[in-house]
Amino acid sequence: MLLTVTSLIGLFGESVKGYAVEKFLDMCISAFTSKGKSIEEQFIYCVNKALMRFSQKYGFEYNIDKEEQFFTNIFQQGKFLSDEMLIHILKTTVYLEFNDKLLNEWLDLLNRTISEEELTLLRDYILLNDSKSRNRECVYPRILTAKPPLPPEEYLSRKESEIIIKKLKDSKKLVLVNGIGGIGKSTVCRKIFHELNQDIVKRPLAWVVYNDKDLLDDMKKQMLYPKDGADWDKRFTQFLEQDIDEDAIIFIDNLNVTEDEEKYLTHLANARCNIICTSRIEKYAHYETVPIDYLDEEQCIELFYKYYKREYDKKRIHNIIMRSGRHTLVIEILGKIGEAEGYSLEELETKLIQDGFDLEGIASVENKDDTLIGHLCRTFNFKRLSDIQKEILYCMAILPVQWIPYDLRRWLNLQNNYNFNYLIKHAWIERSENGYYMHPVIKEVVKRSLDISKESTLRLLDGIGNEIAYNENPDLEKSKLYISFAEAILDFLDGMKNQVISQAAYNISMLYGQFGEFAPAKKYVDYTIEIEEEQKNSEELLASAYNHRGFIDYYLFQDKEAEADYTSAYKLRIKSKNYKHIAETTGNLALLYQGMWAELKNEEEKKKGRLLIMAAAYEKESIRMFEHIFKGTLHPNLASAYNNMAVIYYSLKKYNSAVLYYRKAEQIRIQLSDSINPGDLAVTYKGLCDSYIQMAEQTNKERQKFIFYKIALINLNKGLNIRKKEIENGNQRLNIDEILKTREDLENKIRVFQMKNK
Repeated sequence: MLLTVTSLIGLFGESVKGYAVEKFLDMCISAFTSKGKSIEEQFIYCVNKALMRFSQKYGFEYNIDKEEQFFTNIFQQGKFLSDEMLIHILKTTVYLEFNDKLLNEWLDLLNRTISEEELTLLRDYILLNDSKSRNRECVYPRILTAKPPLPPEEYLSRKESEIIIKKLKDSKKLVLVNGIGGIGKSTVCRKIFHELNQDIVKRPLAWVVYNDKDLLDDMKKQMLYPKDGADWDKRFTQFLEQDIDEDAIIFIDNLNVTEDEEKYLTHLANARCNIICTSRIEKYAHYETVPIDYLDEEQCIELFYKYYKREYDKKRIHNIIMRSGRHTLVIEILGKIGEAEGYSLEELETKLIQDGFDLEGIASVENKDDTLIGHLCRTFNFKRLSDIQKEILYCMAILPVQWIPYDLRRWLNLQNNYNFNYLIKHAWIERSENGYYMHPVIKEVVKRSLDISKESTLRLLDGIGNEIAYNENPDLEKSKLYISFAEAILDFLDGMKNQVISQAAYNISMLYGQFGEFAPAKKYVDYTIEIEEEQKNSEELLASAYNHRGFIDYYLFQDKEAEADYTSAYKLRIKSKNYKHIAETTGNLALLYQGMWAELKNEEEKKKGRLLIMAAAYEKESIRMFEHIFKGTLHPNLASAYNNMAVIYYSLKKYNSAVLYYRKAEQIRIQLSDSINPGDLAVTYKGLCDSYIQMAEQTNKERQKFIFYKIALINLNKGLNIRKKEIENGNQRLNIDEILKTREDLENKIRVFQMKNK
């Protein structure tokens, strides 16, 4: 569809000078729809595809130059992947002048198009020339996920560890660690992870546990970078294929699916970094396989006697090892059970015979009653378990495969460690300085053999829900871990509704909101509101949920929905007369109306003024309440109110007043730096920077302009340093691209002034 001049001006602003009217030439169609066999052809294909997507979104036409010399000249100049050249291509093929926002969108779209297409030549070219052609600052955490559990102290060193490391050194970037369930694949890789983490060369590491459903979804939940968003999957794929450190290693544990069953494996094969998968699958295309074999008999005996201390009988221990199938986990379990129950080797062998336990020659597991899990179900003594011990087991069985902190005892309201010690002694769980751990195979044994109580899991959810209650400055790694616990329980309690579930869902939503992950935040707060509207458990919780959903709507630019939610929260909080909460909501309304004002286009000044007046009135009410409540005491909420007032004064173009309130917010946030989110102080510094830039633009005095730019740069760098540190620590909601561009502009302006005044 061809737009009119008027509609184009409305779309692009006054920068529009003209528009293209020519169709594609027939001769171009075949050339630009074939992916091609050279770097140049593949690049042209991606340019055309990106132009098609860009033009469809904004309704303009474009014209690839008739002259074959057009792209020839581009390739001859070199650096055809530079931002300058990509923008030149857009401006040459579309007869419009684009503003900076749309130019950045074009660059992002073209880069995503290149990353989505499976074009080996072009991809390899980009990787080889990335540092030369893409001079962008990329900051992300070194440890990209929660760390996996350490292997137990009794871990036997295995030759496969050295083989895996050697393959990585030999540039085998894709490694499949293969073996049957419980043989020790994950243990070997966990050991490698922790050894690499202690290495002098600090390479980026990630540990993702596959949960039998969707690999990309598991990565989204467990990876700390890149940040969440509507197009997360595309940006994450680009991150893997173009941006991640080539020495990074992503471990994917328990990936027991074929390439046909899990389509994202294809994208992993194109990753720039190293990928190590543990799996029962014997082969993946492009992956170098390292099988984890059975221990030899001497190693099996050594492992058994790490746990069993009673007697030695060469013939009987041989028979027990053979019945175990030389299976690592089974040998460990039999050694622990034999020691805990006081069995002689003869008694242990007799028990195995009576239970029909014989794994010798069995190569597959999990699917039939006569497999490993079926055998273990008959071997473990369920009858001797107390109700409390069963509760511990099925609570651990529904939690993710991870070390569970010692807080588990408190979550289940247990007074001592007796029952945990019993379960450790009898091989159900392990213990280390990190907490308690249950092997995935034993989890399946528990799920198959015990009826899991929803009452117990509710008690567990209540305990975990209290751990993730709102905190100004949450620990990211710990919070992510506890969220995964709570989400696993909510999945298990599918459809159940009560106040414990409602509160836990709200707490999860609050954390996701703090991390800038608004899609899951919206999902869980909606669930809280649904339960509270239906059951009327707590008006205070309902008001908080409406207030939080308004916050999410605001950041998703859903202003009308945000206004409705904040208004609902305000009405409920007025009834409760909780002035701190009322002040919080009035502050949110003020920020919303200021944002709505900023979004208005070509509206009457009177209407713009009305929104700002409402914003200022609500913010002043919020500040009065907070100043009365805290009476000179420093508090993060008061700092936020000052910061919001500064934003409103900035919108009113009263930049001196904006600076005054930003400074008030800064003073509080600096003094509370140990107890608040550092990102809040970064926001204040960015506001100060913007205000000084505007003050510089308004003055005609050159020296004063120079001073304002210098002060703006100082504040910008303060905020940038905070953001970099936060991103390295895993904070997903921060982005430095815009700040880097602003810094470059300021440095150029300061440089120009200095050149003039030499």
